[in-house]
Amino acid sequence: MKVIDKRTKNKDEEWHVGDVICYWDDADYKCYALIIQASYGYKLVKIGGIYYSDAGYFVLDIAYSDLDRMKSYLNRRYDHVEKANAKLLIED
Repeated sequence: MKVIDKRTKNKDEEWHVGDVICYWDDADYKCYALIIQASYGYKLVKIGGIYYSDAGYFVLDIAYSDLDRMKSYLNRRYDHVEKANAKLLIED
């Protein structure tokens, strides 16, 4: 799986299920996560980076009741947060 970064200049776009979010405190260690719908809200599935499960991905263990809360939390927690204009390529 590979993330292709195609960010736009508008970083305040609405977030939706399926969007890829880019966030970091240090630009040398950027993190990417995919927004998913859970039975009790929304979660992030981390793509790449150092936190992998045996399945090859990591679900961040915080559920949010709505996407605005998710966005607000990430903006408080990280120095830089933006929606990435990206597509996922899954290869064998």
